This record gives sequence, structure tokens and C-alpha cells, in this order.
Amino acid sequence: MNRPSRSFRGQRTITLLLATCISLALLAACRGPSDSASNSLTATSPATAAGGSAATLTSTAPATATPAATATSAATPTPAPTGTSVGTATVTTAPAATATPLPDGSTGEVKYLDDRSTAAAVIDSYYRAINAKQYARAYSYWEPNTPADQLPPFDQFQQGYATTTSVQVTIGDVGGGAAAGNLYFSVPVMLQSATTDKGDETFVGCYTLHIGNPANQTEPPFESLAIQKASVTQVTGEQSAKDLLDTVCADQGSAQPPQLGTPSENPNDISADRYLDDRTNGVEELRSYYNAINRKEYARAYGYWEPNTPADQLPAFNDFRNGYADTASVALTVGAPVNDAGAGQLYTSIPATIVATMTDGSTQTFVGCYTTHLAQPTNQAEPPFHPLGFQRANVGKVDNSADTATLMASVCKP
Repeated sequence: MNRPSRSFRGQRTITLLLATCISLALLAACRGPSDSASNSLTATSPATAAGGSAATLTSTAPATATPAATATSAATPTPAPTGTSVGTATVTTAPAATATPLPDGSTGEVKYLDDRSTAAAVIDSYYRAINAKQYARAYSYWEPNTPADQLPPFDQFQQGYATTTSVQVTIGDVGGGAAAGNLYFSVPVMLQSATTDKGDETFVGCYTLHIGNPANQTEPPFESLAIQKASVTQVTGEQSAKDLLDTVCADQGSAQPPQLGTPSENPNDISADRYLDDRTNGVEELRSYYNAINRKEYARAYGYWEPNTPADQLPAFNDFRNGYADTASVALTVGAPVNDAGAGQLYTSIPATIVATMTDGSTQTFVGCYTTHLAQPTNQAEPPFHPLGFQRANVGKVDNSADTATLMASVCKP
């Protein structure tokens, strides 16, 4: 979701304290660059991945609750997606080599972030994963089937971060382009690292991220925005690095990135004009799910459910998609989430009201509880990383005039 921003010479600064190698490890190769060598990572992969979904209709409970947020969508079919915009923002995290993610999505001093809504958010999420020693998660931000000469085997990737104690990442202006139904984003970065063996080092490089146009991904699995390749070079002098930041992606497409969606100051906006693919916490995932529904990106919506969800919770994909054939748009109101944890598992139950506008102009109202699940990221020591996903939903139709705030108060009872 959009977050408050402030200008820093048109750039974003993310201060992260990592726990391993910096150099190419900062890209993902983790080989540690020589003092002046230029290291390049390139990778390609298919344009399909897992997104998410949520909604089986069962029952509703009574009571009294106060919704925490309201998200409203446009009542028009989604346009073919066209991109991501990047504003300026500063995000600072403190050391947290042993931080444990909490049910609300935070990781102690380092906030948990798993957001693929924009290219800059992917890079931010990637480095936060490294910072928290969540290497399997970090590895997942690269495209599947990336060649080994670009992305090393996981054990080598993880070991590459053995001597890095901190890194500050400055993200420049994102560019990119589109071709043959694919969208590409070029992200210039300046990396300032502190290591236990080489002292302080500075690198400048360019990440290329890729996504197949979400509107064209009509069958699961959905492939989210991911890192495709990168090249990084060590430099000397902070000022020269900042100068290079403006040109390091010059050969990686136009100065303007393609559009996945338009920015909004309202974090609750799930309209088809936006593009939200955020699994940071249960509320963000629920918004992302209904944003996918509003954009008619049903493969993405379907992917927000956990793999192997029972059929009584999640129907076969064709039945799932056909279930929305008469839905023009949805509006979402979210209540206060309830977090729980046990045996290394994190659960969040989210009360919600869904108002569906049908293609004939009528409306239908539903109230229910969605439950998300995440195995502790620090305990997911080997790929594939399993992100936050819907585990179950208990949703029922109510009268359009019902007191939904009251209903949401108890719908997520244990």
C-alpha cells in the first residue's frame, strides 16, 4: 500500500542492517565483488506465479464491532493493467538479526514487508528479508528458474551474506518499458555497506524487474512482479555514487516505467485503477485480493489462498472465476484484525463487510471472517518460501440494511 513519503532528491532511502555479504549478495549472487569489478546478474523466467483469493460463503455471527478501515472500488470493469509509480519515501530499520516476526506482521525493530505492488516495494521487501535473516524469503523475490550463473544455488546465496553487518540502500527514479505483453522496471540503487572483513563499501547498480501483464495471466499460477536480473559495480566516494545513480539504468528502457496502477493517497482504495499485491499482513492481503477481483485478475486473486486449500473453502479455479461473472465491483470494509500465534505459526482473523455491485446494478452485502496463515519466516529455512495466505473464510449474505459494524464485532470469535 502507499505509505507516507518525503522528498530526498527524487530518491528513496532505505536503511537496513543485514547479516551477511553485501557486494553481489546485495543482488542475490552473494559472491562479494572485487574492489573495482563489475558484476552482472541476468535472469529470465515464465510470467506466472501464485497470487491469492478469499471467499466461501457459509455463515455470519451477531454482535458489535467497529470497522477499522473502509476500502471502496470503482463500479467499472478493470482496465488492462499498466504499471507502477514510485514516489519518494524514507524507510529506516534498525538491527534485528534475531528479530522474530509478530502476528501483526512486524519483526521487532525491523518491520516485516512483503509487497510486490511496485518495483521499489519489491526491492525494499527483498532487503528487509535479508536484514531479518529470512533468506528463503529473499530468494523468492527472484524469478523462478533464474539461471545459476545469475542467481546461485540457495546455499551459496545464503552463505554469501556471512560478513555483512549493515547496508543502506538508496533507490533512484524507476524507469522501464513494455513489450509483447510483458512489463519491465529498471531500479537504480546505491548500496552502502559495512562488513566485518572489508570495512565500508559502496556499490551502484541496476535491478531489472519483470511481470507478465496481469490481465493476460488468466490461469493459475499467477507470477507476481519479481527480480529478473541485476548488475552492480563497486565505486569509491559517496558523491560519485550518487552521480552514477542517475545514469546506471540508462540502457534499461525509458525514463518512465509502465503503469500497473495509479497511486492513491487513500490506503483503503482497492479500486480497479490501483494495483495492490501486498502480503505484509492479513488486512493488506484482503485488500489485495479484492483489488484483484475488481481488476478481473482472477488468477491473482486465486493465488492468495494457501496451496491445497480444501474444496469446501476454495472451489476449482474455473468455478471460482465463474462465481464472479455477475459482479461488476466490490467495496470492502475491514474490522480490527485478531492475531494469534503458536508452534511457529502466525494467524490473523479479519472481520470484513463486502458490498458487491452486480452487473444489473443491484447490490448484495456479505459479512464474514477471513483467516490468514504464515509459518514464521525465520523458520522457513529452505525454499520455496510460503508467503502469507488465506486458510479459510466464513462469510454469509446479510440484508443490505443490516448493522454490519455490529455483525463484524463477533464474526471472528475463536
